[in-house]
Amino acid sequence: SLLASNKRFLSINFGSNNIRTMGGTELPHFLASNATLQELYLANNGLDDNDAELIAQALKRNTNLQELFLGGDNITAIGRTALSKANFDSTSLN
Repeated sequence: SLLASNKRFLSINFGSNNIRTMGGTELPHFLASNATLQELYLANNGLDDNDAELIAQALKRNTNLQELFLGGDNITAIGRTALSKANFDSTSLN
């Protein structure tokens, strides 16, 4: 798969593709390990708070991502809080 290919990308658009982690770690692992990724579009995939939690954990290890698009997903205040905490976690800064 694209995520398992170990290729480096600057921008990926997975918008409107019914992508969900469903508890899996492939997408979060890719996000955490792809140091060159600057933009990730995940809008309109039906992602939920559980997905947001996994993405937030990955964001703690990815210090280069500049834009993450999640509009149109099913993320509530719980998921937004997790993402916000990961985004503003000073321990993840270089």
